[in-house]
Amino acid sequence: MRSAGVLVVSAGRVLLCKRTQDGFWSVPGGIIEPGETPWRAAEREFREETRYRGALHTPRFLAVTGDFALFEAAVNSPFSPVLDHEHSAAGWFSLRALPRPLYPGLERVLS
Repeated sequence: MRSAGVLVVSAGRVLLCKRTQDGFWSVPGGIIEPGETPWRAAEREFREETRYRGALHTPRFLAVTGDFALFEAAVNSPFSPVLDHEHSAAGWFSLRALPRPLYPGLERVLS
């Protein structure tokens, strides 16, 4: 695997961020650094890209899509991310009302 991300869940909704690079909605994530586990990379990237400092509860592996490992974790309550340059927007969405366009492969995993 080359990269990893985390789908964060709270109150029945998921946090998605709109990528500045291509306009796709996706999970926070990025490159796995040398010596990092995929989970550690997903958690680090999530914190870097959202500035979230609270606890991530019950992390679990969801899927591998290509060279991307996807994990799921919960937070106590929805929060407003402080986005970095990699994202232009963020929001909490019901799985029944996901924004478009979704990053290729993400919709299949979320279904």
